[in-house]
Amino acid sequence: MMKNKTQQKENNNEQIEKKESKEEIQQAIQEKYMEYQMMQEQLTKMTEQRETLRKQEEDLDDIKGAIENIQKTRIGSEMFVPISSGIFVKAEIKETNQVLVNVGDNIIVPKTIADAVQLIQKQHNEIENYEKTVQQNIQILLLHQQRIENELYALTKSINEKG
Repeated sequence: MMKNKTQQKENNNEQIEKKESKEEIQQAIQEKYMEYQMMQEQLTKMTEQRETLRKQEEDLDDIKGAIENIQKTRIGSEMFVPISSGIFVKAEIKETNQVLVNVGDNIIVPKTIADAVQLIQKQHNEIENYEKTVQQNIQILLLHQQRIENELYALTKSINEKG
């Protein structure tokens, strides 16, 4: 693996040395810089995506906690139930052993607390796995970006030497 990186570096240096005119080197610098900028945009989007996934995980943790707390609630207790963002109604708890879950297409089915918690945990695990994939892709992009930085440095050095 180390050999490959050394060979890659040597190949990049040879390509730089092959550039004869200052204009060719400047063109190569512009192309590398544009590639670097595109990668930076990709990194920004992936980082935002990772943060969104983390927020979803936090939301699922909150939902899981709320579902688990329902079992601790006394039947007949009153609570505020959200019907929209920031809008609540007062409701009386009639059942603490099951919840109603939207399974898609506005189809609602009753689930035991344990089943609902298991469903939430499954969703959490799927998001967590996807977040790991996004993080791995970020690392790959960072390595590629570092390689481009090295190439830009070598090109800039070459153009300064041709001065």
